[in-house]
Amino acid sequence: MIYPLTFSPVLKDYIWGGRNLETLFGRSLPPDIDIAESWEIAAHKDGQSVVLDGALAGLTLGEVHERLGLDLIGRRNAWAQERGKFPLLIKLLDANRPLSVQVHPNDAYALAHEGNELGKTEMWVILSASADAAVIYGVTAGTTPENFAQAIADGKLEPHLHYLPVAAGDFIDVPAGTLHAIMGGIVLAEIQQNSNTTYRVYDWNRLGKDGQPRPLHIAQALETINFELVEPAKC
Repeated sequence: MIYPLTFSPVLKDYIWGGRNLETLFGRSLPPDIDIAESWEIAAHKDGQSVVLDGALAGLTLGEVHERLGLDLIGRRNAWAQERGKFPLLIKLLDANRPLSVQVHPNDAYALAHEGNELGKTEMWVILSASADAAVIYGVTAGTTPENFAQAIADGKLEPHLHYLPVAAGDFIDVPAGTLHAIMGGIVLAEIQQNSNTTYRVYDWNRLGKDGQPRPLHIAQALETINFELVEPAKC
């Protein structure tokens, strides 16, 4: 049974979030918690959106996918069906503070190193941005794997980070392997492969909710970053 599906989202309270999904879009958020991500359409082990109405009400998107298979996701997504995956994960992000400098693997690397996880290519649609908003998007000219690794070790990564100003209405393609970070003051929609694998390179020397530095994934990142993405422009 196929009909227009609406979902209850999954909310994530990562340390860089805020309250902008409430103030900008009228979303009902839990009180006294900063919300970083709202997973609008999600069928991942780390979060499942739930059907709100109709004959499938109360089922997770993953359960609906199990029932309907290609009738839900379309035959062009047979590659995802073969892996038992819903192909996409769609989010709203409130970057009230900067995200970590990070990279996501491609399918081949993820399948080899992260079990049955897909790689993660994503696209951003900027919905709201402060006057000086920017993202880190690729590396600067002259960056090599060797001098980038040395810069991490020396704590002098900044010269290798390419900053790109953004404004509401921009959209940015972020292929797997792109070094990136969404800086503070940005709310965006993210359409991505159904993956939650992130390799952090740098996290601004801040502490997580447990009072400890959040884990970095330097070795995986160095194997994953595409150093040929030098100072790319917006789409």
